Amino acid sequence: MRRLIRLCSFASLYDAAAQSIVDMYARLRTENDGGVGFTSRVVIQNRSEEFRWRTRMIKNELEEFHRGVTFSADGSTLCAYDASKRALTVGKLSNDSVEDVFEVKTGERSHQWMLDASGRTCTTSERDAPTTTRECDSGRVVATYRSFNDKDEVTGACGLGYVNDGRQIASGCDGFVDVFDVERPGRTPVARVRTRTKASVYERLGSQGGLVSCVDGCPIERDVFACGTYGGGRGAIDCGVYDGRADGGRVASWASGGAGVTQTKWSACGNFVFVASRKNSKISCVDIRRTGSEVYTLERNVGETNQRVTFDIEPCGAHLISGGVDGKLRFFDLRRGVEVMPCKTEDGCPARWGVDTVTCVNSFAFHPFASAPGSRAFRGAFAVGERVFVDFDSSDSDHAESDAIEDPTSYFGVYLVDYPTESVPLDAPSTPV
Repeated sequence: MRRLIRLCSFASLYDAAAQSIVDMYARLRTENDGGVGFTSRVVIQNRSEEFRWRTRMIKNELEEFHRGVTFSADGSTLCAYDASKRALTVGKLSNDSVEDVFEVKTGERSHQWMLDASGRTCTTSERDAPTTTRECDSGRVVATYRSFNDKDEVTGACGLGYVNDGRQIASGCDGFVDVFDVERPGRTPVARVRTRTKASVYERLGSQGGLVSCVDGCPIERDVFACGTYGGGRGAIDCGVYDGRADGGRVASWASGGAGVTQTKWSACGNFVFVASRKNSKISCVDIRRTGSEVYTLERNVGETNQRVTFDIEPCGAHLISGGVDGKLRFFDLRRGVEVMPCKTEDGCPARWGVDTVTCVNSFAFHPFASAPGSRAFRGAFAVGERVFVDFDSSDSDHAESDAIEDPTSYFGVYLVDYPTESVPLDAPSTPV
């Protein structure tokens, strides 16, 4: 009886609300002559479509730049991501030039990407989509690696990296990392390593919270990888080292002190991890043998940007190079933990760099082994550009919008890096002291 009374009351309230809406529309129609306008659904829809189209157009123009430059393991292929086209720009290298350039469409927006050892295929982690491997020359999908959360829903990976000498792919998701065999695509990973646990209080100590944003395989221990996470907040544990085998687990974890880790990179000896965070100009060198104790920090300039500003360590492990929002490439001596030489990628740089105006050097990558015979030079690549936001609150919105669209610059090329004479010899040990 009570349930019937409640249903009757709900029905009466629903009828009253519906009648009030009908009366309101009728009043708007009848009072149109008195100054009250009525906007039809068609007009609202047209305005909405126009707004979405205009927003998409501005967004594409503001993101016309490359980022995340990387080489293949054999050095034959170079690629970077173009956010405006949602495609990877892949170039085949020959001596000092780029012979063939391919555009590989990714469909969804990509978080991270990497080339296989031969440079024939590229793997991307995309938003709300499986990890996908495509051919570089044709763009054809070769394999997909699908991760599922605890609700058996497909979840897109953010962090991505090769493990076990390129035989396995580590896909970092929200709270876990799935390790797939490259030759066995599908939905069944070789191992699932959980970075966030919800068991006892003791097991939650050292747990990483948030989305796994970056993964890097250890060069010495094949099954070990380091990863960083977003979403934990400042002071939370957002870095960790894990064993990627089926019976593996957490090796070490610590807090970087930033607002989310954007990159983790192993040293050549496999005893140190270099960690970079967003909105944090420090690159921390961490000794994993001492449970994440910080050895030193390297200073660069990333300002308040949320964009990934990536760095790379040369193959012999003696130096690190990083970009910044000020348009500079900074050289660091990893043995002493000091900056060796800042290079401005503008008017004062060597002519072969080919850059006239630069906003942000968002990524740098060393060539795996190419060097100039008899000289202290290594080949590398960098990508330049940053996202510029329109200030809609400005008094002159049209002028602000046009200026913002013209601001972004994009450059994507290959050049030689000459080391200064006062730097550490290239045959020196790479272990920090």
